[in-house]
Amino acid sequence: MEYTVGAGVPAGVTDAVSAGQCFWYNTPAAGVTGKAVTTNNLPVIWNPSDSNRMLHIIQINYGVVSGTVIAAHIAYGYLLAAGAQYGTGQPIITFGGVTPINAMPGAGVASRMNFAHTTLTMTTGPAYMAPNGFSSGGNLAAGMLFDTQDLVWGKIVVPPGVAFFPYVSNGAIALVASVSTFGWEQPINPNGP
Repeated sequence: MEYTVGAGVPAGVTDAVSAGQCFWYNTPAAGVTGKAVTTNNLPVIWNPSDSNRMLHIIQINYGVVSGTVIAAHIAYGYLLAAGAQYGTGQPIITFGGVTPINAMPGAGVASRMNFAHTTLTMTTGPAYMAPNGFSSGGNLAAGMLFDTQDLVWGKIVVPPGVAFFPYVSNGAIALVASVSTFGWEQPINPNGP
């Protein structure tokens, strides 16, 4: 897939939105507590191994709601071999899924991804992928980040059987943020399900 930027939008994304293939994976506006690597990192977008989709991450937004902030950065992580089911004996043990929102309301196309922002337990925490480039250097009153937007533009692709996590790097941070990820669920086999 080629991502050439025209008018600030990667090539093909507007067509994918019109085809009902793009989704928002949103936490509540009230936010979720940011965590460093644990066995219950949230939010998570889990591409089940039977999805027949490649998830191309286009954009990730963080909006700070509240918190006591210390030096930390926002990072991305992943869990390999996440499978297609959750439960005892699986890499993902508990999962409280919520429905992603189609970027074209009324498209009638449901997401193939599993998304959770409240309940998740895994046998192991996610592996570190990279920082997103946004860091905090002090408390909120000292000018901590309030809203950030990472235009990933497809530089992160989540294949079937992998879970993706935006998280914070320092477990001592007490950050509550609303997190929104915009992604393109591209069919691997256009003739498949």
